[in-house]
Amino acid sequence: MSAKVVKELREKSGAGMMDCKKALGECGGDLDAAADYLRKKGLASAGKKAGRVASEGAIGAYIHAGSRCAAGLVHCCRQCTRKVMTCTPGLSLLRKPGTDRY
Repeated sequence: MSAKVVKELREKSGAGMMDCKKALGECGGDLDAAADYLRKKGLASAGKKAGRVASEGAIGAYIHAGSRCAAGLVHCCRQCTRKVMTCTPGLSLLRKPGTDRY
């Protein structure tokens, strides 16, 4: 299979390059069958994750001086909040000023 066909499937499905390559290999290079294969694979993996609960998280707010601009952030996750907060860019905004605490 050519890179052009893999690229076309990627644009059509939004899946990653290796997933597209594998789907095309499984379906004998048929673009439509590979798209269906990826769709079924995605639904199957989404079904596995449906029962998981996002019980950890953080809530943050920022109000600019003069109250003309404000932003709020809600972040829910299935992992330990402290681990996610240190690994996720942008969430450091939720830190209390001058501390390393959330």
